Amino acid sequence: MKRKYVSALLASIMIAASATATAVPLAIYANSNTEMNTIAVENEIAETETAGRSIYVGAKASLDIREKVLDKLGYKDKNIDLKDVRLELKEELIEDKENPDIWIPAEETPDNMMTVQDETVTFNREGIFKVDVTVKDKTTSVLFDVDEELFAYVNLNDWVIVNGTKKTDFLDKTLVTFDETKVKSVELKDTNVNFAKNDDYLLAYEITDADGKTYEKSVIVSVTDKKTADELSEEGVWLGKNIVSITLPTEQSQTPVLGTSKQPNKGTGHSTSKPAHSTAKKPSAAPQKGNSQNASKPSESTDTVETPAHQHKYDKGVITKQPTCTEAGEKKFTCIDGDDFYTVAVPATGHSWNQGEVTVAPTCTKEGTKTFTCTECGKTKQEAIPADGHDYVAEITKEATCGEDGIKTYTCSVCGDSYTEVIPATEKHNWDAGVITKQPTCTEKGVKTFTCTVCGEIKTEEVAALGHAYDNGVITTEPTCTKPGVKTFTCTHDGCTHSYTEEVKPLGHDYVAEITKEATCGTDGIKTYTCSHCGDTYTEVIPATEKHTWDAGVVTKKPTCGKEGVKTFTCTVCGETKTEAIPKLEHAYGEWFVTREATCTENGSEARICENCGIAELRSIEPLGHDLKEEIIKEATCGEVGEKKVTCSKCDYEEIVEIPATGKHSYGEWTVVMEPTCNKAGKEQRTCSVCGHKESREIPATGKHSWNAGVVTKEPTCTETGVRTYTCTVCGETKTEEIATVSHSYGAWVTTKEPTCAAGEEQRTCSVCGHVETREIPATGEHSFGEWIIDKQASCGVAGSKHRTCSVCGETETQTIPALEHNYTTVITKQPTCTTPGEKVTTCSICGDRIVETIPAVDHNWEHHDATGHYEEKVIEEAWTEQKAIWKVVCNGCGAQFDNADEALLHVMLSPAGSGCQNYSSKVVGYETIEHPAVTEPVWVVDTPAYDICTICGTRK
Repeated sequence: MKRKYVSALLASIMIAASATATAVPLAIYANSNTEMNTIAVENEIAETETAGRSIYVGAKASLDIREKVLDKLGYKDKNIDLKDVRLELKEELIEDKENPDIWIPAEETPDNMMTVQDETVTFNREGIFKVDVTVKDKTTSVLFDVDEELFAYVNLNDWVIVNGTKKTDFLDKTLVTFDETKVKSVELKDTNVNFAKNDDYLLAYEITDADGKTYEKSVIVSVTDKKTADELSEEGVWLGKNIVSITLPTEQSQTPVLGTSKQPNKGTGHSTSKPAHSTAKKPSAAPQKGNSQNASKPSESTDTVETPAHQHKYDKGVITKQPTCTEAGEKKFTCIDGDDFYTVAVPATGHSWNQGEVTVAPTCTKEGTKTFTCTECGKTKQEAIPADGHDYVAEITKEATCGEDGIKTYTCSVCGDSYTEVIPATEKHNWDAGVITKQPTCTEKGVKTFTCTVCGEIKTEEVAALGHAYDNGVITTEPTCTKPGVKTFTCTHDGCTHSYTEEVKPLGHDYVAEITKEATCGTDGIKTYTCSHCGDTYTEVIPATEKHTWDAGVVTKKPTCGKEGVKTFTCTVCGETKTEAIPKLEHAYGEWFVTREATCTENGSEARICENCGIAELRSIEPLGHDLKEEIIKEATCGEVGEKKVTCSKCDYEEIVEIPATGKHSYGEWTVVMEPTCNKAGKEQRTCSVCGHKESREIPATGKHSWNAGVVTKEPTCTETGVRTYTCTVCGETKTEEIATVSHSYGAWVTTKEPTCAAGEEQRTCSVCGHVETREIPATGEHSFGEWIIDKQASCGVAGSKHRTCSVCGETETQTIPALEHNYTTVITKQPTCTTPGEKVTTCSICGDRIVETIPAVDHNWEHHDATGHYEEKVIEEAWTEQKAIWKVVCNGCGAQFDNADEALLHVMLSPAGSGCQNYSSKVVGYETIEHPAVTEPVWVVDTPAYDICTICGTRK
């Protein structure tokens, strides 16, 4: 980061400004123009202090925590165990996009920006990072200014100077150290520090790496009282030592001088304000003396003098002798106290040449002459005008053909000079559409012949064989249910009788099913299958359904409130019976009636009775609850409790209850008792109208100073800004504003380089400070290039080149001629088959390049043949014998057997009393034998498996 600084103001400034230990430190943010702005950076917790400076390090380098962090925070001579040290990355600071002069916290700071390992810390990229450094129980918030990796090898720090110090060594080799393998030198660039005024200043260093590349870095120099300087020194800030005497150089150099500006200058990199008398570096020419007794004298390089108390302040200077084209002028600078002056030379203006006049015109081969006259003194000068060069126009005087070169003639349109260029033969024949000289057949190739329309040369190409084109085929043998048929395919090309056959698979039986005997709950049925093509049949057994046909059922036992009933069902086919439970009945309760009334505090009860079984059900009635009413006996206020009486309208309940004090004062409006100012808070009050309590609160200080019109404390010049200082009429605080530099007082433009095909240049000089401004004179026009000259002809795959030259300035332009593309012709020299690859040859007609390629073998032309076979009957279920039980309804008295329960019931009802025929039951009285036939189905048996055969080579799969 070049010329960007983020550093904290020294803590001593905040301590001196306020006695409060929690004063919020300020951070200074400087943009690339080195203009400084301030914003507040608040501590996150009360226990965290904020360091009064930045720590300057380099990115991507492992930094020793003890050397780079602890030493800079004042722990250099203390025995600190690194186990008691912790570094925590808090946030990154970035430029505000809306206001580039302000730096703000980034929305997100990735955790991997800082890595702490063992005794080192590494920042993984450049930026400004806020880091909490905790040493034992003390946490300090520090801004790390992370620049390029080179800064890891340079030891820089902020400085503190005691007010009144004459001079200090900002390049103290015991402090400013560097790695000599990485860094070549460290020098001062800006030292704009006023040792007599308490303030903060930027101090710029210039670092040169081992490769000679330069970098710039600025640190903070704080000028303050001795007590504060000692405190900051103990906290790690470098304390500048007082150097009483200084050495005056014999000539002006780039060494920075002491000044009062707080900003590094934007032009030369060092102060241009008039220096103090004792350290002024005079111009190289000896200054003229004035009448003052205090005028300084030039010193030898080894002389040492004491710094006088008086410092000269010179005016802007007056031109005492105007410069001319060839002679320098003179400018005099006088001290505003009238006790000293010095003069400087004003450079000669140089000749102001006009645009010039052509006095000798150039030709194609000879130079001309242009004469220029100075508009100030009349002196002349001459310059050569380059020869125009030939303006060649190209014309093809003989066309090139496939077998003969052509000619291109170039003639100068000005003087008639000419030369010729060969156009190579094209070597590209102009072939006609071609004629079939041999017709192809189904199995043999044909031939096509082409003739060049220019030279009569001929070439031939193969015409691929047609191949057979078969019709859709004809059924020559019809298939049956069990035997295959035949289909014949014939080639349709004239003169070809080739044919082949395919097997048509058997039709297969088309069986239609019909139930010839229905199945019942006790007897199997039969299903017969008949082929619709040939009448072949087979049968299959339909198993007995085993699903009885039950009647509606009879209730044989009624249900009650506590017990289930029974319902009996009988099969109408076979007489078998089954029973089902009838769900027990639900209680049929009547309406609820109250058996005991409820009161405000006690339960009541109610009951209901089942109409079926007479069982009673009871339930509780909840208490009614009080119907309370309140009567205020004494109202509560903001400071006293009140009372209220609570009674029930339903019963004799009564209670006296306390009302808490409201605690809310009835305040009036706020009244200002002390007005706030720009730096002091005010005060206002309000009073409770009930109890007279008073409440006070602070009115914040307005923070708005009443600035006066301001006073110019430093006049601006054309190279240095001025300063206007404003003072608050209330508290006396001051602020400053920069006054923009005044415009240069430039003379006339002087041409230093005449324009041609390329741009020229002119300059003008400021008569006040000698600043030179340069601008470009537009080029007179485009280059006057001649015709292209071919240096190398292009061929197949190889690019050529050509060039042309500007006749005015001699500049040469070169271009590449694209490589030609091959003109390939392909001929099949061997046709591929199913088993053997073919071959084709591709030849370029221009350069003869030849490519031989293999043509992959063609795929087999597979012809599918279905499998052949026949149907056979297969037993899927063997014949079997079933023993079926014979059920009868038997009288338990006499043993008589009946087919159904109705007959048995009638028998019991008609039997005389005492005969024993009182009830009956179902019993197995014997078994019936049933013979079940075997079950079969037709199964396809393969005689010949399916296969594929290639119609070209006969291969089977």
